[in-house]
Amino acid sequence: MEIDETTFYYGCLVGWIFLLQFVGSVQGYFMKGDIRGWYKNLKRSPLNPPNWVFPIAWTTLYIMLSIAGWKLQMAAQSPELNLIRILYGAQLILNWSWSPVFFNFHKVGLALLIMIPINIFVWGIIIFSW
Repeated sequence: MEIDETTFYYGCLVGWIFLLQFVGSVQGYFMKGDIRGWYKNLKRSPLNPPNWVFPIAWTTLYIMLSIAGWKLQMAAQSPELNLIRILYGAQLILNWSWSPVFFNFHKVGLALLIMIPINIFVWGIIIFSW
């Protein structure tokens, strides 16, 4: 049985969304206790949004990252696009590493340092995509 091109094309999108939502859900599961305990007791800015915003924000973020990863996967090969793929992969790995560093290990300074290359890689993606 062969899979037609359209089914494969959109099946890859579903796969990307599933993968990133799954990773986010697993991370959320392992951070639940730290969010309810350690994070809840942190002195936070009055601008910090309420906790109910975060699941919506992370779900939306991971859907957008899924779409970006899918589009990069489906695009034709080129040296310029390969650089964007590397930057995308690097920021995704760092993005996934940030949450456990901050919430599970309580390494606020290290989490801040991780944000620097994430932002550099994201700006690189934006600039090279332009």
